[in-house]
Amino acid sequence: MKPRVKKVLVAMSGGVDSSVAALLMVRAGHDVVGATMKLWNASDDKKRHGGCCSLDDISDAAKVCRTLGIRHYVFNFEEIFKSEVADSFAREYLRGRTPNPCVVCNETVKFGALLDKSASLGFDCLATGHYANVISVRNNDAKKTFLVGKAADLSKDQSYFLWRVPPERLASVVFPAGDLKKQDVRRIAAANDLPVARKKESRDACFAGGDYKDFVAGVCRRHKSEESAADGVIADEDGNILGRHDGIFRFTVGQRSGLGIASKERLYVLRIEPSENRVIVGPRERALAEKFLVSDWVLRPPYEKLPAEYGVKIRYLSMEVSACVRRQGDDLAVELGAPVFGVTPGQSAVFYRRDKVVGGGVIKNL
Repeated sequence: MKPRVKKVLVAMSGGVDSSVAALLMVRAGHDVVGATMKLWNASDDKKRHGGCCSLDDISDAAKVCRTLGIRHYVFNFEEIFKSEVADSFAREYLRGRTPNPCVVCNETVKFGALLDKSASLGFDCLATGHYANVISVRNNDAKKTFLVGKAADLSKDQSYFLWRVPPERLASVVFPAGDLKKQDVRRIAAANDLPVARKKESRDACFAGGDYKDFVAGVCRRHKSEESAADGVIADEDGNILGRHDGIFRFTVGQRSGLGIASKERLYVLRIEPSENRVIVGPRERALAEKFLVSDWVLRPPYEKLPAEYGVKIRYLSMEVSACVRRQGDDLAVELGAPVFGVTPGQSAVFYRRDKVVGGGVIKNL
């Protein structure tokens, strides 16, 4: 029996990964339409080039759709993106935290607003160019549920960014590039004459229109925020003042360069104290942590029983380390099997069981 032809909406950023995702869906015989999201950007008062979902990206996505012989839609999600992603990003930095906008965007925009739009238009599923997989498992009631799985190409794996996408959303999601290596994606794009075959990858926080610190400073100026209260002190753990700063949002835990202070030893940001508008620095070994708390957490069935041993990543590019996770009040306490550098409030701690994402949470102020 031939597999059923599905109506597939492909989220097309104008990059090579989503373009190949569309190609693979067409090759599989599905009824495919490409869709590009028009998102808010700090430089939208100017003609911007590059970055995710810029005017150039929309044009590139349209060219790929013409090459594939499929229709191309553009959906305007500027309002939700600005309120849920960009504004939240700035607020977190002003609180002395280091947010991950891609995690929020995936939950609220790509697999929120866009997936809702896809369903309302009668599409069976949404395909994206993420390097990840959807894994079917049985929950504690023996009913089928879905988890995010790691990609075949671990050097490009994006499962970290998807921990907040709920199982019921994953039921309508396809990741065609999940079993491919990046070089294979490039090769497929070139072999099929896709116009984006050699296009560079987009930046993180691309909506900031350049340096994210300038973006946050601009938000402060526009809203005349007292939190832009520019200056404060940089001190060591003994309270000795080593210098001054012009905004805590310019710093993140683990940072070494750009501190603007002179010292005989290398100093790193150990913590940020927003209530005192103070940045505390010290030697690298003081930036190692063996335990921390996470809030706003989720654990997906059938892996929600605690305490439990998981692999955990504290940043997208960090190594996965073993950890014991247990409840502590409303939070989760994470006890690492080995000290790690730069556990950063605001970043996501993502929990893994082998190749599956079983949950995650937001790292709290230490």
